[in-house]
Amino acid sequence: MYYDQPVMIVEGKMQYVWDDTGKRYLDAFAGIASISVGHCHPHVVAAVQDQAGRIQHTSVICLHPTIARFAEKLAGRFPDDSGLQVSYFTNSGSESNDLAVMRCRLYTGRFDMIALRNGYHGGSQATMALTAQSTWKFPVPHSFGAHFAIPGYCYRCPLGLGYPSCGVKCARDVAERARDRGLLLGTAGIFGNTIRLTPPMCITRSDADFIVDCLDDVLAEVELKLR
Repeated sequence: MYYDQPVMIVEGKMQYVWDDTGKRYLDAFAGIASISVGHCHPHVVAAVQDQAGRIQHTSVICLHPTIARFAEKLAGRFPDDSGLQVSYFTNSGSESNDLAVMRCRLYTGRFDMIALRNGYHGGSQATMALTAQSTWKFPVPHSFGAHFAIPGYCYRCPLGLGYPSCGVKCARDVAERARDRGLLLGTAGIFGNTIRLTPPMCITRSDADFIVDCLDDVLAEVELKLR
């Protein structure tokens, strides 16, 4: 438990929760690691009651119309040219990240992954390897192939530097880690365009180009705001 004397929560209503003594609290956690629309929101309660009155559980090897409708609505939120039209639903963030790692490794045949320091990615064997917080990293063997780069955080730079005199060393650290694992970068833009990929990198050339473009855009925006 996180507390010497943990609170026993027995009831919730929108933004408030009550403990077993009847004391009311304002819930500022918003569900903890999930998206909350309020405790016992009447729309959510009605939907749960309706579904529970129809069927409560089926195997994932069976089809169910609600999943398909949800996936369709989710895909409708993405940009038309994103290509993001297929969803795979899991039970947790750990499971989602673990599946993403496995699919990348299966698809590319490469095994190394780059994560940012101080990041949290889950509690499974593979995601714990990518996690860089001692609180959530237990002393057991983890999945191999995890490498860490410095996170970009201009407000409290982990290197104690300031932009733009820092030379964006945090972002260049990502490029150096990628280069160490076989990714060569050209000279265009801040990092340069990807010109060659060799094993065991776990991204494609188009993925790398997309990352470079995103970093270029972010750093350009930061530079504009600091002028």
